[in-house]
Amino acid sequence: MLSATTVHPITATHDWIVGHPVTAMVALAVLSALFSIYGSDIRSFLHVSTPRAFRKGNRNTNVKRLQTLEYLHNNPYRLVLFLAMSFLHFLRQLAFDCLILAVIYVAVFRSSSGIPFFGILVGVGFSSLQQTLFLLDDLMRFDESSVRLRTAIAKDEAKLDKAR
Repeated sequence: MLSATTVHPITATHDWIVGHPVTAMVALAVLSALFSIYGSDIRSFLHVSTPRAFRKGNRNTNVKRLQTLEYLHNNPYRLVLFLAMSFLHFLRQLAFDCLILAVIYVAVFRSSSGIPFFGILVGVGFSSLQQTLFLLDDLMRFDESSVRLRTAIAKDEAKLDKAR
């Protein structure tokens, strides 16, 4: 049993984590990275209630990805416009994430000084870069990617038809 003068280990750990100068920056970096990378997955997971809905979502994602690849394939003008729009989407997402996480930071730590926006920038930037690199990789291997996506769409269609 702990005496009245002994600090409980959980309280001591909490005080150390909250009082550490890097905690807020690391926490916001991890949070923004998770929300930026897995944001669409989190939204789709929250809306998926059955395996059928999951298959429909997977099929729709693959159809959209295939349509995007076919739209951009062998058209440098469209690719440049797409990359510019991706960059603008990155800036919009960055501003939104900074605003939301700044409000959370101020609400939790009761201070508006020293908000670690660098962590948010890293999280959002990594997510946008990852999505763009996946798309460019699929464009470089267009034939393989389109066959893979068409096969996945056909499998999902077959499973959805069988489940009806």
